[in-house]
Amino acid sequence: MEQNCVEVIIDGEVYKLVSVDPEEHIQKVASHINRKISEIYKTTSSSAINTQIKFLVLTINIADDYIKLQGKYNSLLKDREAQFSEKNMAESENHILKQKVKIIQGELDAARLELEKAERELEEYIETFGNEKNN
Repeated sequence: MEQNCVEVIIDGEVYKLVSVDPEEHIQKVASHINRKISEIYKTTSSSAINTQIKFLVLTINIADDYIKLQGKYNSLLKDREAQFSEKNMAESENHILKQKVKIIQGELDAARLELEKAERELEEYIETFGNEKNN
């Protein structure tokens, strides 16, 4: 893959980053880091915080965001798996019901044939005894 060399500004400093990711993505990452640094400055005066502590707090904040997003992702993944499982169960149930309908249809067809046979036998019986009464 082709590597991109992208200039970004983080906390007022220009950095050249090399990545296989598109420039737009790298710029979004830099913007995210700058927002996090701004959050740090809002809670602490910029003169009271040294660079090492600033980047430690920044790292902690980004790790916190990552862990929260990972939790949301895992939750969504579990929901999706549950929906998939429910769908599979419904499809399985549907298949079973279709099989039962086929069985019942076969039983109904057999009952119709039996009824037709019984009707023919009854007609023969009536003919036989009807003719004997008339003689």
